[in-house]
Amino acid sequence: MSVIDPINNHVGKRVKKRRRELGLNQHQLSEKLQICYQQLWKNEEGINQIGSSRLYRIAAILGVSISYFFDGIPTNRNHNKVKKELAPTIDEINEFLVIIARINDPIKLRKLALILDALK
Repeated sequence: MSVIDPINNHVGKRVKKRRRELGLNQHQLSEKLQICYQQLWKNEEGINQIGSSRLYRIAAILGVSISYFFDGIPTNRNHNKVKKELAPTIDEINEFLVIIARINDPIKLRKLALILDALK
């Protein structure tokens, strides 16, 4: 079994929520979309991604904007936190520069320069 994409899952749940708010069952909405109810079920469960044209039609039928389906998507705030935690501090950068300044061997300096160049 494959992993369900969290965005597909969120969008599908929002479709289901709005459909239920309007008192529609899957058969009724799937008929309006001209798809089988099994396909709608897969869309609502996040198993299958909803294409842009279908999402447009769903929004029109359910009387909402397309952005409605993306409201409340959890953001990955931890991503920025991890980036900040991995970034060197000023003290660490200064320490690194002092270590480099103490290297007297030109071959080691050239190798270090190549390594740093490769990291760009």
